[in-house]
Parts: sequence; C-alpha cells; structure tokens
Amino acid sequence: MSPAALWRRLGDRRATVASLLVLIALWLLLTQLDLVDDLFLPGPALLWDGFTDLVENGYRNRTIWEHAGLSLERVL
Repeated sequence: MSPAALWRRLGDRRATVASLLVLIALWLLLTQLDLVDDLFLPGPALLWDGFTDLVENGYRNRTIWEHAGLSLERVL
C-alpha cells in the first residue's frame, strides 16, 4: 500500500497519527542532539534498556509479573 493510500485510509485519524509522529520526531531530535538532559527526557535507547532491565531483574526483589499480579489483586 502506498503512503498516499494509507493516508487516505486513515481518514479522521490523520490528525492523531500526524500528532504522534511529530511528538516522536521531536523526542528523537531533542535526545539525539543532547538538547535536554537524560534525567528529564531519556531517549528511546535508555527507555528500552530500563524496560528490559525491569523485565529481566525486577524491582525491589520482585519480578515485574509479581508487581503486576499484586496490583491486579488490589484492584479486584
């Protein structure tokens, strides 16, 4: 499917998709050019590394799945 056909198919969602693409591009630009400190706006690579570390090693001596289960138990 060509980009033009995809854009037409999105219809009313075009503004949402365009907004998301602009935000992601701005995020990448700010982090790649070091315009914002990583403490305030971590880049995609740092975010992914943190996520994988959380999945692999857990948080405060519990796995992420245990935390999710406990949260679900509290909600129910």
